[in-house]
Amino acid sequence: MTSFDFTTRTFTDGDESAIVELFNSTFRDYAGYVPRTVEYWKWACLQRPDVTTDGIILVCKDNKIVGYAVLGKTGNIWEFCYDKTEKAERIVTELLTYAIDYLERAKAESILLNYPIKDGVVKKVCKKLGLAESPSEYMSISVLDFPRLVNDILTDKVKERKINGTILFNLHRSSLFNSFSANIQNGKVSLKQDILAKPEITFDIDAETLLLFILGKINGPKALISSKIHIKPLWKIRKALKILSLLKNDSPWYMPRADIG
Repeated sequence: MTSFDFTTRTFTDGDESAIVELFNSTFRDYAGYVPRTVEYWKWACLQRPDVTTDGIILVCKDNKIVGYAVLGKTGNIWEFCYDKTEKAERIVTELLTYAIDYLERAKAESILLNYPIKDGVVKKVCKKLGLAESPSEYMSISVLDFPRLVNDILTDKVKERKINGTILFNLHRSSLFNSFSANIQNGKVSLKQDILAKPEITFDIDAETLLLFILGKINGPKALISSKIHIKPLWKIRKALKILSLLKNDSPWYMPRADIG
């Protein structure tokens, strides 16, 4: 099917690499993003019991894939992705129009699509096509390795800021880790799962509060007032809060249904 300068077709063997490339370039800046591989995409999408090749719709421009959707006959749109540098509204309209027709013919009871909440293009097209927005589904997050998570976040952030120091995290209410330390020097972070003899700053904090910091659900002053965190020595509070602010994730969260369903 052709619409202006776009061609719409279904999946054929060999499309996997281009699909994965489009997904990675589109969602790499979102929190929750995990780089796609062809093998993972086949497992998460192509090999699903409710997915057949006629349920994987592609929008192409000059033989290049600029949008795709993976449709499950259960009503789940497992993945939905489009190139925002192209004529986005037209691509999204093509994909969702096909999806509605396909899933109605499959007698799906509903259509379920996860997409970034601030994506105005998808929201506009959904409204135009009569699709209603529903409340977000509850998602539980667990951290398996707090030291590594803190290390990765700080490593990414301190490169842009002139912050040096030795920090000790005394982590409470965590079944896996009790204490770990970070040494920040000249834009580099060295993290160890032990206790420093004389850290410059010590954070006494429980695992839940640290996760809330990372998710941006609580800030330093609020945590101090509510005694959810204790900082030693007190005269280092300004620098300590500056370091804590680096842990906040600034990217919006997004996970396609293929990753959670």
